[in-house]
Amino acid sequence: MQPNADILQKAYPKLYMALLYGAECTKKWMVPIPLDYGSSPMISLDDLATDCWLKGGQSGGRMGNNLADLTISRTTIAQLPSQPTLDLDNAFTIIRPEMPILRNRLVENLYGPRYAWMGDLLIVKHENGSTCKIEDMTFEDHALIDLIIKWCALLVFAIVIHDFILEIIGSCQT
Repeated sequence: MQPNADILQKAYPKLYMALLYGAECTKKWMVPIPLDYGSSPMISLDDLATDCWLKGGQSGGRMGNNLADLTISRTTIAQLPSQPTLDLDNAFTIIRPEMPILRNRLVENLYGPRYAWMGDLLIVKHENGSTCKIEDMTFEDHALIDLIIKWCALLVFAIVIHDFILEIIGSCQT
């Protein structure tokens, strides 16, 4: 069961609004993410209690002392993927499961089967160049996030196809 936003507001002193593409959801959601207990002031993205939205253990796993190692399961986008010389006003970090189980059907339903992601996607907005200065996601950010999600999925697909072709070529030469 996912947490109720009102309960989170009462339990945590500071909440940041993020965007959730739940693997089994029918629409994307603006969700509050609290700072983890004992993590004030915020030092890094690791201080966010993302596990309240990502299914148990998906956010990288607890390391103890209210810290989570998310570095291996996140991607930060600071430029438009199709325009690497154009910096965005804000950066966005996509936090995803370390070992996802489910295909993200929401992304697939919204954009088509070639835009494949695995697991839940939680997108956090922050100051470009600093992952400890989190900003609230706004509805105006949705179109940009949609573009980033689609582009990153295509990039991963292109890399997989490229590697597959190289493997075929390599096996034909031996």
